[in-house]
Formats: sequence, C-alpha cells, structure tokens
Amino acid sequence: MLGRSKDLYKVSGELVAPREVEEVISKHPAVNQVFIVGVPDRVTTEAGAAFIELKEGQSCTRREITSWCASRIARFKIPRHV
Repeated sequence: MLGRSKDLYKVSGELVAPREVEEVISKHPAVNQVFIVGVPDRVTTEAGAAFIELKEGQSCTRREITSWCASRIARFKIPRHV
C-alpha cells in the first residue's frame, strides 16, 4: 500500500486499499497483471473496477474472478466491474 495511500476508495462507508485487492487477484493462475481503481457508484458511493491482463493463452470470466475473491477478501472489497 506504500505509495498508493491516496488511491483508497470508499464502498458503503468502508475504505478499500486497491493494492490489497490487486494482490489477491494477481494470485489467480490466469492473471498476468491487475490494476484496481475506485469508480463512482450510485448505490455504494464508489465501487472497485479491476483492469486485468491475462497470461498468454489463458481465458477467464468475470464470475471466475469474483468467485476467486469471494473466499479470500471481504465481500465489499470484491470489484464490481471486471
């Protein structure tokens, strides 16, 4: 989180550190790299948006990424946009 402390975004009153979510997603076997940003959301103030580059020859769905996150991080931290 060092160097990105100003990148925190707020989901329903809870602060989310993008780096924490990036670390979880980057461990998925199909993911080469990932970058998370907070984007405006009418319901929760902000929501996470994950920009993901897959490894060559790999495929992965949004549902696979959110399922991967579901058992590893709090629900409010799971990116809404993948």
